[in-house]
Amino acid sequence: MHRARTILAAWLVLTAACLCAAPTAAAVQGKSVTPSKESTTLGGVRRAIRPEEMSAQDRRMLELAEAAAKECSAILERAIDRGIKSEEEFFSALYFPVLPVTTPATFTTFYDDYTDKFITPIEDRYLSRDKDLLFVALVDANGYVPSHNSKYAQPATGDPQLDLKRRRTKRIFNDITGFFAVKHTQGALIQLYRRDTGEIVADLSVPVTVKGRYWGALRVGYARKS
Repeated sequence: MHRARTILAAWLVLTAACLCAAPTAAAVQGKSVTPSKESTTLGGVRRAIRPEEMSAQDRRMLELAEAAAKECSAILERAIDRGIKSEEEFFSALYFPVLPVTTPATFTTFYDDYTDKFITPIEDRYLSRDKDLLFVALVDANGYVPSHNSKYAQPATGDPQLDLKRRRTKRIFNDITGFFAVKHTQGALIQLYRRDTGEIVADLSVPVTVKGRYWGALRVGYARKS
């Protein structure tokens, strides 16, 4: 049974990776932007922000994301230092489907019980700091959100449309925006995109490291002012 779960989880990860494309996107290095010369536009909706397009709001969100990422990294490392979780568990790419199967699909891992307890409060605290924020989420290198904001971790209702909005925790976000957010490992990245719930959102992501290794990203979504 354990072997079957392991094979299924590995297949899900491989499938998620194969579904993702990888065009060029603009990026932010530290406090300033050093992207490609042009923004990338997909279907007139998704694009990355050029250096000269950064607003005071974008810079404020960047500072917030960097601070949240630093706290989340420290919490994960604390678990390793105290023997609560191992480095191997945090870096495992095994995702076990929540049963009964949900729509959208959700997964558990070796460590999401820990992040539910210690990461969600950090995400919620930062979410409350700015009224323009829509979400603050720690995401691993495969787009998996082990523990989302409390408002997006509501019990499953069985209604796919309602759960799409209220139960976004423990999902793997392998859409093109999510792909870039976690595969851009140097500096930060700002992308405008249409969320799967319909809103046009600015997504700012910064890398998160654990014990000196790239682990994933801290993503903040906000209503960007023109």
